[in-house]
Amino acid sequence: MPDLRSRSVNRTWILQANPKLYDIDAALQAEPVNFWRIPQYSEEVKPGDLALIWRAGKQASFVGWGVFLTEPRHFNLSDVRDPFWKTNVPPRPGENYAALRIWHASEIPKADVSDVLPKHRIVTAPMGTVFPLDSNEVAALQPLLTLHEYDLGRPVDVEFKPPPVVPGAELTPGEAVPRVTAAKITPALFLLSLSPERPTEITIEGDALRLLLVERAAVATLDEGYDTLKKRFGRATGARNSSPFGR
Repeated sequence: MPDLRSRSVNRTWILQANPKLYDIDAALQAEPVNFWRIPQYSEEVKPGDLALIWRAGKQASFVGWGVFLTEPRHFNLSDVRDPFWKTNVPPRPGENYAALRIWHASEIPKADVSDVLPKHRIVTAPMGTVFPLDSNEVAALQPLLTLHEYDLGRPVDVEFKPPPVVPGAELTPGEAVPRVTAAKITPALFLLSLSPERPTEITIEGDALRLLLVERAAVATLDEGYDTLKKRFGRATGARNSSPFGR
């Protein structure tokens, strides 16, 4: 196995599990290696990167950590048995999965995390599977991680051979990327945001549609456009509705 700690910079990610679909607590205590679906940031996650594992729901909290053993790929997981799924949905061959060495740890409740990362999306808008942490955010979390004995420097202690990749599921070197019709983002999509400061991320069949345009400046621009239209047509119709975008 290659030295996963040889990279000069290891990124840290939050991986979210839905307890209604997957028994993450049991999996962390039973299996040393887990295959995690990576629908977002699949080009950025690398072997040796660290992961903090988050259980979603009413009892949201960190429940463990791990180290990526592979980059996300279209692995053939048909022979990989995972008894902790609560649904009968098998891994989809068109999805990116990454293997991780995982460890169970004591819970770090959402309330404690929100005290040190009040603006992070895992606290404010936890929609998605993969969430990046920058170095400042990791530093802010470190006292909590140390208190709860999260040893992010723990060496990988398992021998692992990745499964084969699904034939034809990935582009070969030099192969042209298929053209995809660009999606049209309309002002209606902005209404999906909880607030201008909290962009919503929607996952559709494994591909992340990130509404990055939901920024205060962009919303202000739309608001100004709405005000212009209202002044132009409102007088004739007597409309008194306020802007749908707020301030």
